Amino acid sequence: MVPKGGMPGLVRALENAAVQAGVTIRTDCTVKSVQIGGDENGQRCNGVELESGELLLSDRVVSSADPQTTFLNLVGAQHLELSSPIVSVV
Repeated sequence: MVPKGGMPGLVRALENAAVQAGVTIRTDCTVKSVQIGGDENGQRCNGVELESGELLLSDRVVSSADPQTTFLNLVGAQHLELSSPIVSVV
């Protein structure tokens, strides 16, 4: 099954739905780190810091980076709850 308009059509539809729901989408900017802070439920993501130093606060962050980059480089292993130690990342 191929979405109407192909994958670009799917991306446009998701973008339009997100914007209509009040989401702000930022493109063409490099994220330095995902910000982690405490709340009454423990640690959670509360925004991102851009390479420019600008801090964007948010209730949620969607990353288009691969999981290794997102969790180990942007979030940082120190913020991850691991059931066993990391032996190797390929």
